[in-house]
Amino acid sequence: MKFADLKQMNSRCKQVIFVLYLITNKTIMIIMLELTMFKKKILITILIFMFSLQLYSQTKLESDSLNSTIPKFSKAIEDNSFFVEEAYNQEDGVIQHISSLIRDHSKNYFYAFTQEWPFFSQTHQLSATVPFSYFSSNSVSGLGDIYLNYRYQLFGHDDWAAASPRFSIILPTVNAKRGLGEDVTGFEVNLPFSKRLNENFVTHVNLGFTLMPNSETIVSGNQIKKTLTSFNYGVSVIWLMNYNLNFMFEYVGNSLAEFDVKGDVKNNIAHTLVPGLRYAVDIGNLQIVPGLAVPIVIEGKSSKANLLVYLSFEHSI
Repeated sequence: MKFADLKQMNSRCKQVIFVLYLITNKTIMIIMLELTMFKKKILITILIFMFSLQLYSQTKLESDSLNSTIPKFSKAIEDNSFFVEEAYNQEDGVIQHISSLIRDHSKNYFYAFTQEWPFFSQTHQLSATVPFSYFSSNSVSGLGDIYLNYRYQLFGHDDWAAASPRFSIILPTVNAKRGLGEDVTGFEVNLPFSKRLNENFVTHVNLGFTLMPNSETIVSGNQIKKTLTSFNYGVSVIWLMNYNLNFMFEYVGNSLAEFDVKGDVKNNIAHTLVPGLRYAVDIGNLQIVPGLAVPIVIEGKSSKANLLVYLSFEHSI
């Protein structure tokens, strides 16, 4: 590859990263108005990580070691996290089917099925998530909002860190009026980053937001419509005990926008700590990954433990 071509690639890379950086900075500024000093420290750490990634992307193509200074590690389980999204698109010709089931402290059940496909190459990925919920208190059950997702593999395994921004369209179902979702079309953006630290540890960082335009509520007989803007952020550390068995610890924070009794929008903060395990079984070109975790949800002064069961099938087409 000629040096002129490298400069052109680097210029495009700078433009993409700069746009993502501006969006991220704006998102963080809005979040920080809502959060305490403890939560600010978490977001500042994420910002430093993302800013460092930007600086690296601007200089890596001009460095004298273009041919590869990235350490090569042994093969590991990938794209099988529970709550924190990993930044690895599906390889060309490989699809994945993911099921997760959560039983909460009130004996309610939340199931989600996700299917991921590469779109012509690993650079582009399409996926869809279909949720199903059952509430034991009133026996209400049905489909929730459906997510249609697109991810772009901005950086991959050969870079200092992997990054794959995701854009999602959230489609309401007929069950929204039964409390199983929103009654409007929404949008979500998530920025996942993944870094293999060494032979035994991997870390993942997420930052994103969700927009639900024209969400409505009724106050004193009057219809009120507003845009609900929620935020999410998270980090995880994966201990690769061996190729098959991994210990996982994830942290996820959510600032969920809701209407209060007066029709004003408020953001409720929730923290989720997720210790868990996953195990890979390879049968030919089929990889089966079952997982088990105990999500602990902390809201205010209360904490409640739930149970998560995970199962993934990944295979060549």
